[in-house]
Amino acid sequence: MAKAPHKPPNGDVVEWTLDGKANGKKVLPTNFDVPTVLAAAAAYLQLLVWVAEDADVTLRFSGLTIEPGSVRFCARPDRPDVARLAAKQADKYIAGTVPVPRGARGRVDNVVHHLRMVPAGQQVRVSIGKYSQTLRPSTPDQTAPRVELADIRAKLVQVSIEPPGAKFRTDRFGLLKLHLTEERARELGGMLGSTMDLFAEISLTDEGKVDAGHLLDFTPLSSVSGDEEFEVWKQWFSKAGSAWKDVDDIEAELRLMRDGSKEDAQ
Repeated sequence: MAKAPHKPPNGDVVEWTLDGKANGKKVLPTNFDVPTVLAAAAAYLQLLVWVAEDADVTLRFSGLTIEPGSVRFCARPDRPDVARLAAKQADKYIAGTVPVPRGARGRVDNVVHHLRMVPAGQQVRVSIGKYSQTLRPSTPDQTAPRVELADIRAKLVQVSIEPPGAKFRTDRFGLLKLHLTEERARELGGMLGSTMDLFAEISLTDEGKVDAGHLLDFTPLSSVSGDEEFEVWKQWFSKAGSAWKDVDDIEAELRLMRDGSKEDAQ
């Protein structure tokens, strides 16, 4: 009897499909590792819910169906459009191609753990409407850059509006390039050369180098840095204080002059 062709993915459900072979035979409902696959599917759906919540959007799943004759589970989200966008972001976290937010690390690690337990020769494919992706968890030695919120003292050296971005000179990171909104780019436009305190979200590699960064806020300080201020005083003193250039302890010399003035007055 001819097999019925597989129906195209339903845009209203999240399809979780296990493909491949089990003991040399095609994966079927009768021969796949049920606990491992179900645990991975549940962890994945929980991750989608978190990704949506992180964007201040609620996402819920209700109802589960299994396609006859296959290892294909269909979970119905209350907002398919949100589920699709969440899946696209979650799949990047799982693959290790983008930094994982601190709040999602445990959930991503849980999904990756269960996917790695899927037997060799089998793979999981997720489909939502026209979006379809085979889940490929990051390898143990593939670590995504860590995300850090940092306060950074910096000097603005370059700013652009199209696209919005700025470069800063810092002690910690050297030349630091940050993405920012167009509004902030316009605010910084008249502050070239200024020293300021930055509050930024940065992604760091294992070597401590900045992989990417986004400026969240900034506080301008004096346009003259400490080193520059010292140089200004030095230049002023070379002109106004030439009489003191050979005096090692100016404070002591002033004390002697003051005491001498008192004796003269007496």
